[in-house]
Amino acid sequence: MKKLLILLSAVLLFIGCGSPPSTPPPSQPKLSGSAVNNGDGTATVTWATEDLAVTMIEVRSQSAEGTLLATDVNPSGSVIVPSNAAPYAVIALDPVYRTTIIFLSLSGPPAPGGLVEITISWANPTTYSDGTPIEPDNVALLVTEIYWNKTGTFSNPPVLSELLVTSLPGAESVTTQNVYVLWGDTYYFSARCHISPDGSWSDPSPALSHVWSAP
Repeated sequence: MKKLLILLSAVLLFIGCGSPPSTPPPSQPKLSGSAVNNGDGTATVTWATEDLAVTMIEVRSQSAEGTLLATDVNPSGSVIVPSNAAPYAVIALDPVYRTTIIFLSLSGPPAPGGLVEITISWANPTTYSDGTPIEPDNVALLVTEIYWNKTGTFSNPPVLSELLVTSLPGAESVTTQNVYVLWGDTYYFSARCHISPDGSWSDPSPALSHVWSAP
């Protein structure tokens, strides 16, 4: 019995010692930043951290489902991003996957304009101006150019500097993104089409207008 008691005491002693103290988890990188409206549809996001272990900075939009706007390998720096993507999340990462996230609201004066997405739709013609039908194969080759300006007057041919976007052959709509507009101003749009690759051009369509309101 005495031997058994000694063994039991040893087991109890081992259990009582427990596991060695765990190492405390590493602290997260310290991070600070700001987001300032530039007044031209963009904003400057600035960040700074004294943690030199940081290997990557991400700037993401919090108003567009976390869309990645920019990355940078510098622990301190700045980037230009769209102002309509505010508020922003600035994320610092290091080699052991520690992360720090700060959220930045936009400061500074409201922008007079911003970046928008423009979608234009139309119906492709099926006859020539004299009423002659356009062959279906040729309708599928129609290419449309969308022009825009702030006067509502389009020359024929339109001024090339007013060209906004060109469609794919046969398309009846087109979308262009990150177009800068001034809030409250009126913009006019006109289209003309031709049969690719060398068909004659149509006259510009009657102008349509649109006004963007500030978000």
